Amino acid sequence: MTNFERLKEICRKACHERNACKPGFEALMQTNSVAGILNIWKDNWQDVYESKFADIMANEIASVYADMREDFNANNVFVNEPTDKGLLIVSIPSAATKLQPIVVSGTAKCYIFGSGSVIAKDNAEVYCRDEEGHVTLTDHSQGYFKAGQIEIRNYAKVNGSFTGHCYNAAYIVLRGGSLVDHGHLEISAWNDAVVYSNSHKKIELHGNARLLPITKNVQYAAVSQQP
Repeated sequence: MTNFERLKEICRKACHERNACKPGFEALMQTNSVAGILNIWKDNWQDVYESKFADIMANEIASVYADMREDFNANNVFVNEPTDKGLLIVSIPSAATKLQPIVVSGTAKCYIFGSGSVIAKDNAEVYCRDEEGHVTLTDHSQGYFKAGQIEIRNYAKVNGSFTGHCYNAAYIVLRGGSLVDHGHLEISAWNDAVVYSNSHKKIELHGNARLLPITKNVQYAAVSQQP
């Protein structure tokens, strides 16, 4: 089986697992190039990332990337390596040995599958839906999270549910989980989110969100990676 056939088989299996729509599946099966597959991914990326397709990719995509890296990179798709452009897939299965954080910078968009660790700089964007994802956002980077362990620094902006810490002039919309505040520009907490802070300035609470003081008796989740 060629590398292209392996990639196509991963797509076929993923489409079968998530009951992909017939037009999308047929398009994948009919394409005869890596560029064709990657373009279909990018055209349907939100659906790809939010579905079982993503779980399969997390376990298998890295296995074909080494042999197809040139084709992926030519289409501005990167896997488990630093980039300042295009689409970065951080695909580390949860059971895998933790690797050094991957730096995403420039205007690249990074999507974390599994337990990947990322440091975002410049105007990069990071998306994470896995509790074992670790992200540090710096500069003017942005993050969109359904889960994860997050550190927000400088002028970074974040929207979503996560466990994390914020510093400097960070802007946060916290829709669930908890945040330990060491400095911020503005925090808006929603639903059942909890903000730990010794200040109330520019912290807005909505729904059942709570503001609690930082005390020595409370254990807070730590985010240890540094930019």
